[in-house]
Amino acid sequence: MATAAAILYSVQRLIVKMNPKIKKGIICFILIVLFVFIIPDSLASGLGISPSSVNFKEVRKGGYAEASVFLSTTSNENIYVMPEYYGEIKDWLNVSDEIILNSSAVKEVVVSIKPPEDIMNGIYEGKVSFMASPGKNEAYIGSSLIATVSLKIKIEIIGEEIIKCNVGAVEIEPMEEDSNIILHADVKNEGNVRIKPEFNLDVWKGNELIFSEDFNVNEEVLPTQTKRVSYEIEVHDLEKGDYLGEILAKTCGVEKDVLFRVQEKGSITDEGELLRIEVNNNTLKEKEILPVKAVFKNTGKRTVTARFKGEVYSNNRIIDVIESDSYYVYPGETTEIETFYQANVTGSYEIRGKILYNKKESYGQSAYIEVTEKESSYGSMVKYFIFGLIGLIIIVLTLLIITKKK
Repeated sequence: MATAAAILYSVQRLIVKMNPKIKKGIICFILIVLFVFIIPDSLASGLGISPSSVNFKEVRKGGYAEASVFLSTTSNENIYVMPEYYGEIKDWLNVSDEIILNSSAVKEVVVSIKPPEDIMNGIYEGKVSFMASPGKNEAYIGSSLIATVSLKIKIEIIGEEIIKCNVGAVEIEPMEEDSNIILHADVKNEGNVRIKPEFNLDVWKGNELIFSEDFNVNEEVLPTQTKRVSYEIEVHDLEKGDYLGEILAKTCGVEKDVLFRVQEKGSITDEGELLRIEVNNNTLKEKEILPVKAVFKNTGKRTVTARFKGEVYSNNRIIDVIESDSYYVYPGETTEIETFYQANVTGSYEIRGKILYNKKESYGQSAYIEVTEKESSYGSMVKYFIFGLIGLIIIVLTLLIITKKK
């Protein structure tokens, strides 16, 4: 450090003696050296966001709204992204999920807002800044720049209660004799209060009305949210054959017709396949969090509830177990079921897992990872100090050459 101080003192003495034109040239040279030696590391982990702004309209006092944005990075390594909130609405904003990015995938992030009950009507603004970090709860060291992108947010607060919604796809699952009707509907809440949609279902066979039932789903759909809601109706007298379901979404004022078939008991089987286990990076550092994605395809005829269960092996011994939340997977759909793993010790690991769905399980698949030693903060500081010292030496040598020519 004493050597660095001496170099800086020498540089200062030389610059003082120079004429203004040479001083300008030296300043430009210093900037070039900084960009060559220090900034490239930060550019390697640049962030992108789409869209860059969100406008929430007609949000009720004490209400709720949310929007999805997509974050991306050019970094080949996993980076952690932390949100920071600004402006007059900063206390209303929230990003609930932990954000881990690398260049292999774009991350969908849900930004939600909950204005207080006692706020005045009007337009309010703020922003969320997403800041990249090389590790969880770490900041860039030394002269490295923090990669940051911002999401501008505008919200309109009103006092009026608006109940408005729409219904997209509606489905009645294939069913067997003596089984229940399971109905799914995609509901979009276009109002500013949360709703539990109310429906009516009339079931027809030819010109004969078999039964009619009113029901409310137990799931809430929040303002601005689109959600698939489900409801199971007990029936025991539907014989094999083709039926028409007339569905009225009373809350939304939308009517839908759905054809469905009742099949012979025992004829419908649940089938699914775990296609592969994906990891974003096969090599990671100690204590780095690794997203693990199980790619599952529902090859059966009805919706299944699926979850991933995995075992982590080192030297052919089980050292950990990982498990995901449950996901609805619809017929013919391929879904990424995600969970996370954090390795605390260097070495080679194998992740073996399978999908559990509707009291069945898939064949297993495997993925392999290598965990290497994490560079210490001290090591990073030494690296940046060396870069800076090299830059200073180049500057001093150049200055000495210039002054000798004079």
